[in-house]
Formats: sequence, structure tokens, C-alpha cells
Amino acid sequence: MNTGIIIQARISSSRLPGKIMLPLGTRSVLGNVIERCKKALPLVIVATSTEKEDDETVREAEKYGAAVYRGSLDDVLSRYAGAVRQYGLDAAVRITSDCPCSDPEIISGVIALLEKSRSDYASNVEKRTFPHGTDAEAFTAEALFRSDREEKRIEIREHVTLHIRRSAGYRKADYITSEPSAGIRVTLDTYEDYTALLAVFDLLPDGFSWRELAALYRERPWLARINDGVYQKNAFTDEKEELKEAASLLKLHNMFRAEKLIKNGKQR
Repeated sequence: MNTGIIIQARISSSRLPGKIMLPLGTRSVLGNVIERCKKALPLVIVATSTEKEDDETVREAEKYGAAVYRGSLDDVLSRYAGAVRQYGLDAAVRITSDCPCSDPEIISGVIALLEKSRSDYASNVEKRTFPHGTDAEAFTAEALFRSDREEKRIEIREHVTLHIRRSAGYRKADYITSEPSAGIRVTLDTYEDYTALLAVFDLLPDGFSWRELAALYRERPWLARINDGVYQKNAFTDEKEELKEAASLLKLHNMFRAEKLIKNGKQR
């Protein structure tokens, strides 16, 4: 099976613009993601936009030896489908450029699970047992092209695999570990996240594994407090999902009466 890793990357970001170019250790954030992915598979493709500002993304990708595909800024599903077609892939792994702690062991494990289970999709994100920021999703080209045909909503297409994940007609498999460390957050969305990552990359050796990362957080629990207040933005397929998440956030901030109104479907 001809499999490649596709890293979605763009300069623009709503909460932390230009984050993929921030220095982290001896490389940029994007450079770290590429180097880690190359340890899992030789073919690493950075899928970015055709916008002028992403010329910089292309230069950075090529600097670290990645192939490049350019497509729609917002329709990321079409960007992935185009990259898969251009490089003749039978399967692909989705990695996001804000995950500089991506782990080649996890990536290889997800690919192996996809092949062994003969699934359409395999990941470590549906049943989360690994640190948030070591996400890896593998899928067949056939499943990707099918979702590209079926899904019309741009807000869902922006998240690439959401249609597959939420649809019953795809075979799916979960990659999990018996050493759970899902409470760790090492993805990059905010300056608080960047501060935590700077500490991680300063305290651990280059090329550290997710197990070394988990051990560090056990030894130094103060690390988790740096960005424990950051809200992870989610994607929703319908109003019911959004309201459920809104109720959870209200409860988190002790707004129990408002939470009750949403749960009961009432409005003032």
C-alpha cells in the first residue's frame, strides 16, 4: 500500500497567527512536525493553500525536505483529496502542523491498525488515550474520495475527517494504549500552549517520544498548569452537538442556571 503523511499547514490562524513558523528547539514548529513525520514514513507532504502568504509555508516545507501540495484555504478536505491524487496514494495519514510532538511510533501504529483491521479509518483521536497533540488519523484514499463526494458543508469539510468519523457507513478502528496520558496538552493554539511547548522542548532531548513526554508531566505537574485553561475548539455536525458543548462550558464556569436552561431546551 502506497501511504504518505499529509500535514495540513497555513500561515493564517485565528488565535495565534504565524504559529507554524515560531521557533521551537532547533527548528520551527513546522520543521519539528516534518522531521518527526519523516521518521515514520519517507513521503511527507505539506498541504497548504494557494494564498500568497503561504509561499512562506512552501519554503519552510521544502527546507525540511517535504513535498508540497497547494489547494483551497478553507476547503481542507478538497486539499487532502488533491494531494492524495497528485501523489498517487492508496492511503494517507493526517497530521496537523500545530502538533510538534507528533510521534513516529504512534503514526506507524495507526497505519498498521488501518491495514490489519481493513478499516476505512483508524486513529488515536476518537478514544483518546495519548497526549493531545500526538494525534494521527489514517484513512484509505477510497474513503477520503467518498467523503469528498458526500460532504457538502464547508464547516465540516474544513475538518477533513469529520464526515468519516461521524458517519455510520465507514469501518473505523481505534488505536489506544494501556499507558493513558490523555490529560496532557501539547498542541499549539495559544501563547499559553507555546509557553508549555518551549518548556517541554527545553527539558527533553531532541526527538523525544510520547512516553518521555508523559514521564516529564508526571515528574513536573506544574507543566500542565501553564495551559490548563485553554479551550480546545471543536467541530460540530449539528445544533444538538453545539448545545451539548455549550452546556458543558457553562457548567465549567459555574453557570448552572444557564446550563439547566439549555439542557431543558428552554429560553427566556
